[in-house]
Amino acid sequence: MAPPPVCTDGHKVSDHDPPVVTLSLPAPPQGETSPQGETPAPPTKPPPTKPPATKPPAGIASFSRSPKSLRVSKTGSFRYSFAATPSRSGKISLRSTKKVKIGSQQRFAELAPKAFTTASTGNVKVKFKLSSKSLRALRRAKRLRFGVTAVLGGRTFTTELTLKAPKKA
Repeated sequence: MAPPPVCTDGHKVSDHDPPVVTLSLPAPPQGETSPQGETPAPPTKPPPTKPPATKPPAGIASFSRSPKSLRVSKTGSFRYSFAATPSRSGKISLRSTKKVKIGSQQRFAELAPKAFTTASTGNVKVKFKLSSKSLRALRRAKRLRFGVTAVLGGRTFTTELTLKAPKKA
């Protein structure tokens, strides 16, 4: 049989002893001291919660009011315009829909992608310039069909554009 439990002062602990209860006193109002002479720390506010970060809605590009065909200048430059979500930036690129003879090879005529930023009105105007070889191919063909691809806010929008050769002087 196990020996009966002993209290710290050497007395035997029995089942008829009352249980020990510990009480905690509430903190005194601010500015007063507790019985121990301590001033409690002021209550702290919980940190402000930030709303979850939301991504702005993706941009939208519209080619409904864009020209379906454009005449290229004698130097090979032209401006293409379209509508998009205001104050957004993106990239636009043009690539011929069929292979054309450029130099000594048959290949797609591609224009370097251009970065753009939409004006607050929602209008975008991008200036392109054909290379001398691409301009020569356009003059030979009189007109070329290009696929237009605009990337805005991670979304891709496409349409087609016909470029016409410059008029002979």
